Amino acid sequence: MRKTVITAACAAAIFLAAVATIAALQTAYPGQMTQAHVWIQNRGASEAVPVDLREINLGKPLRVHVMNGEFGTGDVATPLQVRTARQTWEYETVAIPTGKDVAAALNAQGIAGWEATGTVSVTEQATTILLKRPR
Repeated sequence: MRKTVITAACAAAIFLAAVATIAALQTAYPGQMTQAHVWIQNRGASEAVPVDLREINLGKPLRVHVMNGEFGTGDVATPLQVRTARQTWEYETVAIPTGKDVAAALNAQGIAGWEATGTVSVTEQATTILLKRPR
């Protein structure tokens, strides 16, 4: 019994040391982030992964290579054909009474995803502002 426990403990220690060594070889120094690679494999159209790149703020263009996994001539996969979809918007107007803080009223709407696009009308009682957000 004692030999079995010692053997199991040694095997676990050797396994952990091997895993730590392999993990350490992926970076130049401990704590360094590894390079990000993502592999997504869909088994059908119902498993499509939506990708939204509208809010990405990069200093240089983002290079994306999408393959659909179907091989054409030779061993080269045919790229997935994509098309841009027209953005649809939802609109709303908000009337802000004269004397009320306009920024506070618009910040409250901004939390819900609304963006001010312009002024519709200005009267003595209120300022009406047109808001929009993506559907």
